[in-house]
Amino acid sequence: MALVAWPCPFTPHKRLYDSFCLVARQTPSPGRLTCQAAPGQPVEVQLQTFTDVVRVHFDTFELDEANALLLREGKPVALAPTPFAVLCALVRQSGSLLTKNALLDEVWGHRFVSESVLKTAISELRTALRDDARQPRFIETVLRRGYRFIAVATALSTTRPARASLCSSPMS
Repeated sequence: MALVAWPCPFTPHKRLYDSFCLVARQTPSPGRLTCQAAPGQPVEVQLQTFTDVVRVHFDTFELDEANALLLREGKPVALAPTPFAVLCALVRQSGSLLTKNALLDEVWGHRFVSESVLKTAISELRTALRDDARQPRFIETVLRRGYRFIAVATALSTTRPARASLCSSPMS
């Protein structure tokens, strides 16, 4: 697989400011790139394209990821960015089990965080959605494994242009 390297303008942490991005011409997972902060310390960054953006209706809620909105009966619901990202990840895989590790990777990247941050985000989500962990309507806990979005979600719109890569230097 051919790789091309250039200085990366996107850095999630200041310590990665001078990192180099290695982008594969044929990636096994579209929307992923690998940044290398130092030799032997690869960091994978999840890129998102507008074609992956969630815009759905479920129960009395509308979730619009592109505009960072969660609406209940047409009125905005206050939700911090991290629980919002967790909700989008769950809805994107609606009906499927997302393991704790998969959610941690998707929302927090490969940063070193514990499962407690995920539990906190899920708790905040359940509060915002008025969901009950014991009798869930939206987010089901799969004991010791992960979480599943169980509500019926109807897509509102799925056609959007692709967003430019975060590392926008030419690959030639």
